[in-house]
Amino acid sequence: MDWDRTGQCGRSLAASTFVARDGFRLHCLTTPGGDLPVLLLHGFPGYSGDWGPLISVLAEDFRLIAPDMRGFNRSGAPPSPTLTIPDLLGDIAAILRALDINRFGILAHDLGAMLAWWMVLLWPKSIACAAMLSCPHPAAYAAALKDLDLTGRRDYVRTMLDDLPTMRAGWSRLVNEEDITDGLRAAMEQSDWRAIQALYRGCVSGDAVRTLPPRLPPVQIPTLIAYGTHDPIIPETVFVASREFIAAPHELLPVASGGHFINRDNFLTLGPPLRTFLHKHLGVPKGTVQPES
Repeated sequence: MDWDRTGQCGRSLAASTFVARDGFRLHCLTTPGGDLPVLLLHGFPGYSGDWGPLISVLAEDFRLIAPDMRGFNRSGAPPSPTLTIPDLLGDIAAILRALDINRFGILAHDLGAMLAWWMVLLWPKSIACAAMLSCPHPAAYAAALKDLDLTGRRDYVRTMLDDLPTMRAGWSRLVNEEDITDGLRAAMEQSDWRAIQALYRGCVSGDAVRTLPPRLPPVQIPTLIAYGTHDPIIPETVFVASREFIAAPHELLPVASGGHFINRDNFLTLGPPLRTFLHKHLGVPKGTVQPES
């Protein structure tokens, strides 16, 4: 199978499906794999098709479900100025029910990984393992907001909170020009920007993170944290500090010279260790012969 950096090969392996959700619909890309489901949650700027390169790497082994998060690309959103983590968790729960998925792995990036951290804390019996890309544990991030100067690194978040026209016009500055595919540009153009702004206000902003409880329970499921060593948004020390909040087996995967969008830029590097991690904790497809050790 060819690995295609644009994601076109991976997207061609997936079919579109829509899930009803309280007056609007959520769009997902799904692959026809068997009994090893993995939920893929994109970041910002992004959409379900961002996973195209990694879909082409993983689709042979896993059943992949890549939703457009509320308001992004082909997913709708209610006309509400507020959005909370429970709203987004309700979206994911609706997708899992519609697709008859009870236990699954997670592969999530950036904004999607922020949601995934809450999922592993609140739904530990449903999640076999989680791979978090470019997103530290929320408590590590909250501590960094107090102890490190992340303000300059997160200027774009302040823009999203305060200035919708600038947010909509400026998203492309967050991504290398060569990484802005026609699919990504079209997805962002048709997204509901008021919903995206509400998402950042309620779930990702410094104010939202600072309202975290003083002590979160430790993560109890196997976790992989992958990050670019040249991430311009979050320093490496914050990813390393995330280990303090994980009680289960876990590993760090630094991607040498990688930036923030390692899911697109470094998918060839990420593919093999992600496949190994997911197989280790989800198992292998039925009928597959385990190699002798």
